[in-house]
Parts: sequence; C-alpha cells; structure tokens
Amino acid sequence: MVPPSCKDLIRAYALRNRLRGARMVIRVGDPASLTRVLDVATTLTTKAQMPMRRDRELTWYRLVRTTNEELGSRVRPEVLELIYKELWKNLATQSDLSAVPALLVRRLQVEALADPGRTVPALTSAVDVLDELTSDDNPLGRDAAVRAIAGQLLQLNEGILQRASAVSREYLGEALTTAADDTTDDVRQLADAARLTLTGHLTRIPSALDSQISVAQRAFPHFVTGVTAGLDSETVHRMMVIEPRTYSPGRALSYAAWLPTLNHLSDFRTDLGEPDQFNVGLARADTPAVALVNRSLQPDQDYLVWASVGPADPDALPDPMGGIDLSRMVAGDTLEVVLFDADGNSSSGTLRLGSGRPLGVGEPADDVDVPDELRRTRLYFRFHTPTEPGQSHLRVCLYHHGALLRVHHLVLSIGRQTARFKVGTPYAIASSPTTTDVSRLAERRLSIYTNSVGDGTHGFFFRGADDEQEVSMSAVFDGLEVKDLLQMIRGGLRIAAWGSDSPPKATAYKYSRLPDGTFGSFTGLRKDLIELARSGYDAWEEISSHFANSTRRRELQQLMRRPGGVVDIAPRNDSTFVPPMAGLYDFDLDTDPNVPLALCPEAEEALRLRTPLLESACFGADGCEHADTEVVCPSGFWGLRHDVGVPLSDNNDDDATPRLDLGGDSPRAALIGTVPDTVVAGVTNHAGDVINRLPGSVHVTDRNLWFKEAAKPATYPILYFLCHGQQRDRGGPVLVLDKLGRAAISKSNLAAKHVALEHRPLVVLNACDTAALEPDKAISLVKGFTYNGAGAVIGTETAIFPSLAYAFAKTFLDGALTPGTSLGSALRTARLELLRLGNPLGLAYILYGLPDARLN
Repeated sequence: MVPPSCKDLIRAYALRNRLRGARMVIRVGDPASLTRVLDVATTLTTKAQMPMRRDRELTWYRLVRTTNEELGSRVRPEVLELIYKELWKNLATQSDLSAVPALLVRRLQVEALADPGRTVPALTSAVDVLDELTSDDNPLGRDAAVRAIAGQLLQLNEGILQRASAVSREYLGEALTTAADDTTDDVRQLADAARLTLTGHLTRIPSALDSQISVAQRAFPHFVTGVTAGLDSETVHRMMVIEPRTYSPGRALSYAAWLPTLNHLSDFRTDLGEPDQFNVGLARADTPAVALVNRSLQPDQDYLVWASVGPADPDALPDPMGGIDLSRMVAGDTLEVVLFDADGNSSSGTLRLGSGRPLGVGEPADDVDVPDELRRTRLYFRFHTPTEPGQSHLRVCLYHHGALLRVHHLVLSIGRQTARFKVGTPYAIASSPTTTDVSRLAERRLSIYTNSVGDGTHGFFFRGADDEQEVSMSAVFDGLEVKDLLQMIRGGLRIAAWGSDSPPKATAYKYSRLPDGTFGSFTGLRKDLIELARSGYDAWEEISSHFANSTRRRELQQLMRRPGGVVDIAPRNDSTFVPPMAGLYDFDLDTDPNVPLALCPEAEEALRLRTPLLESACFGADGCEHADTEVVCPSGFWGLRHDVGVPLSDNNDDDATPRLDLGGDSPRAALIGTVPDTVVAGVTNHAGDVINRLPGSVHVTDRNLWFKEAAKPATYPILYFLCHGQQRDRGGPVLVLDKLGRAAISKSNLAAKHVALEHRPLVVLNACDTAALEPDKAISLVKGFTYNGAGAVIGTETAIFPSLAYAFAKTFLDGALTPGTSLGSALRTARLELLRLGNPLGLAYILYGLPDARLN
C-alpha cells in the first residue's frame, strides 16, 4: 500500500485543491501513482510561484502549451498556492517522497522558476541528482531530464546572466555536460549549448541547433509536468478554470486544451459529476413532481418553488451564474435557503452536505406530498398567486452561516396568457462557476439584501441568527420613502459636522482637531450624539414599520441588541442605492424634539475621561442597562456595535473567490494620491504619517504619476486617496489630484490606463470637502475599482474634512495592518476611537466589501 505519509498528501491534494469532496480510490501502491498525482501539482506550483517577469512569462507560456502548439491552459492561482503549501513545501520532510529522484529534480526546476535569485543553485542541485536517474527512454529518465534542464537554461539565460556569478554559472554548465555523458548525441549537444550560453561564450545559437533547442524547450514542460507519463483527465479538469480568463501574457484557453492529450489514470481517480448548481424550479401544488414550463401562472392559485444543490437539474430554471463549488465545506455542514414572497412573508429550510450529490434536505421548508427521491434532495416552498393579473416577485436566497451567497429573482406573470416568467441572479458573492470559497466566511449576525425594482420600489430582505433565534423578514419602500430614509441619517451626519443639512461648509465645520489630539468640548459631542441617535432611530422606525407586524420588529431588535457580530448589506448588482445602516439607532427612543434626552451615564463617564468605550458595560455581552426612551447610549448605533460592510455583487468573471484576502504578496506599501499642500493644508505631513506606517509607500500629487505607479503589478496593497471629488456630466464621479481640478481619475480610465488591481488591493477614498462622493453618486466609481479587481473600498456617507480624514486614516490603518484584524473590525475600532477623542463622525465612513476581509 501507499505509505501513510503519501496517503496524507494525496488526501490533502484531493480535498484542499477544490475537487469538491472527491472520493479517492487508490488501488495501486507503487511510487508511479504518486508521481502522477504530483505531475499536476508541479504544473500548478510553477504558476503559483513564478514572478511575472518576461523570461518567466515566456517559460510558463511554453510550459502550459504542452503538446498542443495552438492552445494554452490556465490554472486557478488560489489552487496553486494551496498545492504548493500542502505538497511541495512538505516534500522535504517526507522521506518516502524525497527518495524519488525524478520528483526531486522537478521540484528543484520549479524552485528555479519560483525564485530568480535561486535559479542557478536550484538547477545545480537538480543536476547533482541526475546520476540517480536511469539513462533510458523513460519520459522521466536522465535523457529527458538533461534535455529539460538544458531547455530551461536556454529559455532563462538572459536573467541568469544578470543574477548569477560567473563561477556558479560555469560550475552549473560543467556539471550539466558531465551528466550528459551517457546520453544520446543530441542531448549532449544541447547540454554543450547550454554550458556555452551560461558562460557567455555563445551569444548566438547556431542554426544547426535550432530544431534541437525547439525540441528541448518543448521537452522542458513535458518533463516538469509529466504529461508524457499520463495524467488523469478528471483530475486536471477539476483544477482548471472552466471559463477563459485574462492572465498575462495573454488570454489562455480553457482546460479543453489538455484533455485530448491526457491518458486515463487507473490507480487514481475522482468519482464526481459536474460542478454543483443552485437549482430553482416551479411546480403546481397539486402536481409537485411536474416542472412548470415558461408560461403565465393562474391568479389565486397555490404553487410551489423548489430548490436543490447538486448536478444541473433538467427541471430547474436557467441559472445565469453557473455552478457553485462546495469542496471546502465540511460534511454535515449546512446551506440555508429562504424564500421571500411578494407579501413580505418568508419560509426557510436547510440542505446538508454529505458524500453524495445532490445535497440532502436537513430541515424541510414546507410539507409537500412528493416522491421520496425528491423529498430527500429538494426543499419545497408554498406560495399563493395574487387574485388580479399582473406580476409577482419571488426571491430565493442561498446562505451559508448567514452570509448571502446567491439570489434568484423570479418575476412571475400572473393571468397573462402571452407573457412568460423571468429569472435573474441579481446578486452573487462570487461569479465564478467553479469557486466560491464560502467556508472562510464568518458567521453573520444579519444579512440584508437590498433590491431596487424597475417600478421605483426598493425591497429589504433580512436574514439573521444567533445561538437563540433566527429571523427572516422583508420590507418594501417606494421611491419617496427611500429618499426620506437616506435623508434621515445623512442629514443627521451633516448637521453634526457643520450644523446644517445644506451643502458642506468648511468654515462651519465643528470638529477641528486640537493640539492634544482631541476634537473639542464634551458638551458639543453629547448634543450631536443625541441628535444622531434621533435621526438614526427615525430611520430604524421607518424601516421596521414596514415589517409584516410589530413582533418581527421586536425579534430583530432582540437579535441585534448584543454587541459584536458581522452585518452585511448586500445591494443588487445594478443598484445605486446603499442604505446607511451604520447610522441606524435601534434602542427605543422618544424622538419628539420637545422631550429632553440624556446620555447613558456609563458612556458619558467614559467619554469625559477619554477611556475606551469597549471597556464599558454598555458594550458588554448584555448590552446597555441604562438605555431607555429618554436615554441615548452609543451602543445603540449599528456601526459602533457591529462590524458592518457592503459586499458588492461580483460580476467579474476573472474573480474566482470571495474577496477575503487583500493585497496578495505585495510589500508593505501604499500608493498615496493627494492634492498638493496649497489645496489642503497639512496633506504632505499626513502622507508622511502614512509612509511611516507603510515604509514602501509612494506619494504623488499628479494624475499621470498616479497612473504610472498604479500600473505596476502587485506593488501596492493599499491605494490611498486624500483629495477632492467631483461629479461630472460625462463620466460620473471622479477623483481630482491637481490644483485646478482639470484631470481626474474616473471609472472609465482605470481600465484604459491598465491600472493593476489583480492582487485585490484595499482602496481608501478619503476625499474631502465635497458631497460628490456620497454613496448614491460614488457607487459607480466604487464599482469601477472593484470590477477591475480591488478587494474592498472605504468611502464616506457624506462630505468630510481634513482633520477628520487625518485622524480616521491613522486609527483605521493601524487596525487594518494588525495581523488577523478584519476590515470590518478595523473600521468599527476607528469609529470608537474617534468617538473617544470627541468626534462622532466616524459613522460617516462606509466599507464596500466583506467585513471579514483582511489585508495579507
């Protein structure tokens, strides 16, 4: 049998590289089976570790083309990283693996690609192992290895000459020609050519060697990937992205390039079908096993919606988003499915992961008389159509631990014979049909899906849970009500900032920073906190009054009262409406202007003494004991009590996973774009403060310089702006860096200027003195950054001023740069710290992104 350590690695390989819970069948225990498993790992590792430099780009491009000269292939970067960590980095500790010379040689060749500084040492070590390989026609024998290493050296020669000493290059060349002594004539000629090239004596390849070198350059990928030894096509299928994706040096094609060239591997296989689908279908209540075709429904009748997860169901409605990969979820884990109907009602059920597909039903939704085979795998929901002809809307939402993964929106035609129903997917946390890395999402206290409909109405769909209860409810607002809702909270922030709901006035700004770092008198802070609570409670009352009944309101209040937890506000993908939920205040309050309100005594003492509010009993497990209808407590604000974020629907097909890890492997640096000191006083000193926290940062005050720096791949994990915003007739909201405001950074020129955001940087829009970047205006610019790859964006609910901007950046970046701290937690901590210093306007900041996202 395969030794235990090998089994462990094979199991890790199968389960950790997203083979969707593969069942491994190992029937032959010889080293060849493990070699073939590692063939794929080598390919993946190479791409994951290789720097994007031209010589390595060329090498990789040739590597993945394998035997098909016209087609290429690409693998998922996140899979590569996992396999590198789980297999190659552990290889040195596995004695039974390191004893296989062919694997060791290939591992060293991958290392030579991974680290430019170790190209020569790694290949020298590989050459030292060649004596242990047999010299025969075996695809993994010495002849193949010498030919492959020679081809690799000839491809990487220019970089090697620049990075390695003459002595080390000469030693490598001599060792390679010595290893080639017992090989064929053509292999020896290639080794000689590589040696002369390494020493700089052969600057131009003789034409007589052209064909042999071409063979060697093709032999290199064959040897490293083991293609000629035969790979399992299903294994490669699972590890290739189904759809094409742009990845330098060009657009590679799908896994189909590989499959015709691969042999079936009998001793290692995965017993899986197609990627999982979120299937949703319709049926009549009296014939639940019969699918409804695309036609109008009858008024005043009972119907069923059903949902399942597994292979594509022929009875299901079309799913525009494609599949959803559940390979990292643990057997026994659950998905929640909730149906929100047009009348504000909801019902839910669960699907449980096991070893088979489709997923089995855990807790059923509604009891329906259907055959057992359907009852075991489908959740059925009852709904009743309206009595009058028209349209009816249903939303089927898929959650994992409260995090909204996907929404199916069904627009049903009622009583119209020529009309048909429509289905769309207006929200998905990741759009790839092969990967949504749901297992790493933190459990949500509450998820709110906001859906703007074409008739001007907006729907709020709530799903929340803690250890004691679950809630599901919805509310629908007309356009005027939505406008009032926005006005309540943003108007309160404006009044707190400059005393008026009119356009921003820097001269009237109330929170200038004092020399001791605080923001002024406690008296003014207490007054503004009370007024913010009034406006926040009015907004809460407006939302909760649209619930089906007052019981739902109390249920949500009880769920949210305990501090902590993650809250998502997930807007429909084409929506410009982002409700300012961080400013909600949900402790019952008498907001009559003639009723005097007091501040909670514990919070008042903490604010007077400038001690952290999180240390007060108000933010303890039981919440504030003093808050009542005439007492305001800071723990009543959602943005001070919970980690709140706005994860935007991901429509970028190039993105495979939820944006949880930001910045890639970039250095500790920020690209800082600001206006000059002549426009905003103190901005240069502030940029210096950011640089002190991120030593590799670059500060620019010129648009063209910003684009030049931003085009450098994976250089800056943070793009930080402190500048002006403008709303233009053409192009929408823009960021202005120069003094005159003529040239700007806009959504359209992010792509045109080739801004490099593939490493998922954090973007901070600390724009000041303007209302041009309030959410309803700025959302298109925010989506421009996220569409092009940004992992998250920090914006503002209303205009802010330099003293607040400087203080916020300091506290937020300190938190976000702390290992293990999520962006949602860093934002909440920054708000509380600003409040401790006497400024309540941290509530003006908003996170567009997953609250549990982190900077690497």
